[in-house]
Amino acid sequence: MATVKLRKVHWRDELPYMVGGSVKWQERPDGEEPLLEVSGYLRGRPLCANNLAHLSHLGTFQIHSINGPPDPCPVHRQGNDMEGLGELLDAADEQAEPLTWVKDVDPMANEQTWPTDEELGPAPGDGVGGDSDEDDVPMAIPYENDDAVSTKSRKSIYTEIQTQIDSLMATDIRRLENMTEEEREAERKHYEAQRRQNLGLAGEDREFPDEVDAPWNIPARQRFLRYRGLASMRTSKWDPYENLPPDYARIFQFQNIKTTQKRAWMAFDDMPVPPDRYITIALKGVPRAQFDASYATLKARNGFVTLSGLRKHEHKWSVMHYNLQFSKQYSQPVKSKESVLMHVGFRIMRCNPIYSEPSMKADKHKLMRYYHPEDKFAVASCFAPISYAPMPVLMFKTPELDAPTADLVAYGNVMGADPNRVILKKVVLTGSPYRIHKKQTVVRFMFYNEKDVNWFKPVELFTKLGQSGRIKTPIGTHGYMKCQMSGTLRAEDTICMALYKRVFPKWTTIPCSWLPEVEGKFRVPSLEDHGPVQEDLEDSLTPSMSAVQ
Repeated sequence: MATVKLRKVHWRDELPYMVGGSVKWQERPDGEEPLLEVSGYLRGRPLCANNLAHLSHLGTFQIHSINGPPDPCPVHRQGNDMEGLGELLDAADEQAEPLTWVKDVDPMANEQTWPTDEELGPAPGDGVGGDSDEDDVPMAIPYENDDAVSTKSRKSIYTEIQTQIDSLMATDIRRLENMTEEEREAERKHYEAQRRQNLGLAGEDREFPDEVDAPWNIPARQRFLRYRGLASMRTSKWDPYENLPPDYARIFQFQNIKTTQKRAWMAFDDMPVPPDRYITIALKGVPRAQFDASYATLKARNGFVTLSGLRKHEHKWSVMHYNLQFSKQYSQPVKSKESVLMHVGFRIMRCNPIYSEPSMKADKHKLMRYYHPEDKFAVASCFAPISYAPMPVLMFKTPELDAPTADLVAYGNVMGADPNRVILKKVVLTGSPYRIHKKQTVVRFMFYNEKDVNWFKPVELFTKLGQSGRIKTPIGTHGYMKCQMSGTLRAEDTICMALYKRVFPKWTTIPCSWLPEVEGKFRVPSLEDHGPVQEDLEDSLTPSMSAVQ
């Protein structure tokens, strides 16, 4: 042990962090809300009171001030060691990092009207080469504020939605509390049956990847209306700003993430509070009743309070991507959009990520319906707070309903924030040869009516044995079609057609917080927990394009 050298944790050394040795409340005069004081030894990088502070399991808050109390365990004790060092820095309101986490969205911004003649005419002072604030605007199209819809009314929309969510959560909690043992046993059996069904679907996905059957009672042109054919997934173009969901108007997008990350790192060099000293950080806006209950639960579990400083923009949300490697300790496949627990650095969240193939040089990435242990590597994507690389990621999953423990499913690191990453869901329609004559083949069981054959006629065909072809003409009215292939088919071959559509993660991410209700029930954090919505844009961040319905 004497010869072993302690390895540095590089990602942790790039952040200011501390373990709270002392946690107490500071009362303030004139009826102001009390401050939560966390004392400990600052490690990692320097800290500034204008930064946001994250308490693991508890949330993110603004720093009111940073004080330098006497060091309880000084290395070299001197006569004045017990004298207070005074306040080191007081956060200024105009310089402090806000608690903004999403963009304020105007639901009326998507309404389009025909422009008037004055609007179509040249703007006053418009010229080529002149200075304009629009020079730095990227291709993303932001939502514009509408004077007809006030900020108060927009916030009331979010409040109403959150009230409905809280009501549903409260109803679900009451249902769980009033369940009998027989009902709980039936719930567990239903969960186990659902899990076995998912395992069967996962095995089918492994044996027949992406293959689906066209429904016989629904026209295929309606069932696969949002899908399109691609001549080549590698070389075909796909507009990343096409048909974006409304959630993309609430998140942020970097113009240059490397430059922003570099500036965030360099900002720590000029901060006034150096590491390796004993300090007291006063946090404001911490709900006292909820924190006291959470802190009691934390102490009962022999836990401790961990405080870490966030870099600029790390409290804002975007579409985050994580490079994952499947753990050898877990043997079950994980379905896309299945609930998992993600540990990203010091922050923890419950989310439903989608998985895609880790192709680094491609501009389009294939969706993985199931993340199999045999796949080893994958990229998980979800709505989440922005984190700068390098940052470790651990993904856990509960083995059964109401399980007290969680299994490590995968581990990896942060890939980055990129809403423009195109993830395509692939479906393969299959048919069988009915008549074969040289290079011409009659195919059946891919479609079930003549209109579907004509609808998908421009899409290229391929076979599992390496042939390619195209649809020439439908035969009859029951979905039979004549196809021209590149060679003579074998009777056991299968004709396939690949269709693609872009998929997006769902906004179901919940930052894990031990801020319970009065009776100790866990709750979904609301908009008020994360701070106000944003009114103005940051210089290095831009809102993503609005939805095109």
